Amino acid sequence: MLSSAALCVLSPASAGAVEATSTRVDDVIVTALRRETTLAKTPVTVTSYGEAVLAVKGVTTLADLSGQTPGVTLLQAGPSNLRVAIRGVQSVGESTVGVYFDDVPINGSVGAGNDAGGGLPGLDLYDVQRVEILQGPQGTLYGAGAMGGAVKVLLNKPVFDTRASIKLDGFDREGGHAGLRVAAMANGVLASDRLAVRGVVTSASDGGYIRNVRLGRRHDDDLNHLGGRLMLRFTPDADTTLDASIHRQADNGELPLWDLRSGDFTDDAATRRANRDRLTLYTLSGERRFSSGRASVTLSRAERDFTQSNFDATLYFQSLVDNAAACARLRGGGATCSAPTMAAFNSYVRGFLPSAVEQVQHTNTNTAEARLTLGEGSRLVWTAGAFYSQRTGDFENRQVAADPTTGVLLTPRQLQFRRFLRETLSQASVFGDASWQATSDLTLSAGARWLRSSRSVEGQTFQGLDLLGVVVTPFSRVKAHEDAWAPRVNLAYDATPRLFLYAQAAKGFRPGGVNLVPALPSNLVSYRADSLWSYEAGARGQVLPGRLDVEIAAYRIDWRDMQVTGSRPDGLFKFIANAGAARIDGVEASLTGRLAKGLEVRLSGASQDPRLTEDQINASVAAPGRRGDRIPYVARTTAAASLDYARPVADLTAAFHVEAVYVGTSGSELRRTNAYYTRLPAATRLNARLSVTPDRGAWSASVYGENLTNEIALQSVNNSAPTVGRPYVTSAPPRTFGVTLDRRF
Repeated sequence: MLSSAALCVLSPASAGAVEATSTRVDDVIVTALRRETTLAKTPVTVTSYGEAVLAVKGVTTLADLSGQTPGVTLLQAGPSNLRVAIRGVQSVGESTVGVYFDDVPINGSVGAGNDAGGGLPGLDLYDVQRVEILQGPQGTLYGAGAMGGAVKVLLNKPVFDTRASIKLDGFDREGGHAGLRVAAMANGVLASDRLAVRGVVTSASDGGYIRNVRLGRRHDDDLNHLGGRLMLRFTPDADTTLDASIHRQADNGELPLWDLRSGDFTDDAATRRANRDRLTLYTLSGERRFSSGRASVTLSRAERDFTQSNFDATLYFQSLVDNAAACARLRGGGATCSAPTMAAFNSYVRGFLPSAVEQVQHTNTNTAEARLTLGEGSRLVWTAGAFYSQRTGDFENRQVAADPTTGVLLTPRQLQFRRFLRETLSQASVFGDASWQATSDLTLSAGARWLRSSRSVEGQTFQGLDLLGVVVTPFSRVKAHEDAWAPRVNLAYDATPRLFLYAQAAKGFRPGGVNLVPALPSNLVSYRADSLWSYEAGARGQVLPGRLDVEIAAYRIDWRDMQVTGSRPDGLFKFIANAGAARIDGVEASLTGRLAKGLEVRLSGASQDPRLTEDQINASVAAPGRRGDRIPYVARTTAAASLDYARPVADLTAAFHVEAVYVGTSGSELRRTNAYYTRLPAATRLNARLSVTPDRGAWSASVYGENLTNEIALQSVNNSAPTVGRPYVTSAPPRTFGVTLDRRF
């Protein structure tokens, strides 16, 4: 929401500092407008987390920022299943938030449910310059995937000197094994002032904290991570920069799912919830600067191999044993089964115990963007460009038998049903944006993006399973395409040297798609795009110059043709449908006070009312929402408070950071009367860190505690017909203590 860079106190990342120093909003540089501006004069709501702040907060992946920015929700259903929502714009389908590594958009894996927005990978954030979070639609400059906002991760680039760093982080979670994270960076010069290289390596081992009482496993969610990136920078002259990079990361382990009815961090699944994720990202970019602006081109290719067994089917099949209604439906033609028929049916069902649904996914995404900005430093600054992306994914959705003792899926795979899908999404757009400084105090901006999206989905069911209503089907293909406009207008006014005001109206757009779900009626195969209009006004200023900064923003969002989850009548397979409209009214505020030398306090919060404004009339949507129902997983109130204090001690500087993060209650479904509705209680997490750094800043050491009150902070819920009404959840990790050592060379 506001500038967390205003907290930039001494930390392991701030080598060379001798005391706590704040970076005020008029000094923070952000790139929200795809060009550098100071935060104080940026006419949108943006939060910037600098490298020092990320270190103090112990942020290693995007998911670690959950709850840190009021109004921003990060729902993590596993290490490779992250969903980002901003200002209550949260639903299934393509992501409502654009996530960028520098200027490269990162897409989630679509999977059998077409839910790319819930399949973002866990991006590694070591050696990151800063993270910017932009609230509200950013469709003019950031594409169709930014209808609710954008998250930008800006990496440290190669520099023309020699430097290196290494970081060790050992931790122990309550009820779990100890873990270790290791990260290192090295930067060197290959040709003086012309060619530089930077390499990063990260490794992490987390022993897990979930107990599986059925399989007798104490730490059923272990995770191992290995990643790194190699970056080259070539500057043939003072005005030209060419960058090339390769980023790779691999995650192996188990999903942190547990059964809410079995007790805290306790699971009873009969199969292992394996997770294997491989991501490779290639990037090539160039920028040419000239007297009045710059031109840039960015090309990228992402390759992701992702295999996950996220659903234990055993519980559902057990519910069919001795189930008279199921036998009558599947074997008796609607009539009650005789005793021999029931016995034969039970024997047949038990043949599928235990088993799990496994998804094998391979996704390639190619993107290209060209931008031209002119007029920098003048009264009229404008940007124009073009963007193209194509994502192709192959997905195999299958049910597989498992070992009854260990829960491991049998090898070679013993398939019980199998279907194959291929999805291709192409998006092409042109965009323009201009800012005109009408007077010394007043700036008018406007822009628009035209987008064409084309989607093709094809597939075939090779092996059916009558217990799930899955039948063998021939190859089929469905295509859909859409055009859309996403305009915006903005007004910025320097009311006084200490008060900056802005207002904006912007449209956000998200493409529709195609469902390929077994036994789905033809009228539900495709779903339309959804869109929204956001109206926002904000103020940013200094109440006491140098001592107290205040920021506030209020907004209204009107959301039409919402993409929501539907399900077949038996509830076994979900799909996406359009239903209803919503309105989200909210306000965000932040207060940063520098109370004394080395002492800084920050308070921030958001209040929003995300509700349907009309009944959902699509009868295919499970438990259709009614006017006034709240959007799932969106808390009405979120807040954060932090205190930072630093002072010299002999030839060291000691810095203390403590923060409290509050997330209010929410629900997993629109209707409280929904049989699968699960309440996510309010939770407050308390974190603290104590660091010491010598005056020369060559090393630092920290001790820290996370979730000190051991709150059960739920993040996602899977409660449906296949789980037989039992809610399987993910949550923030339990109480954790750790030690961090950081050395810079």
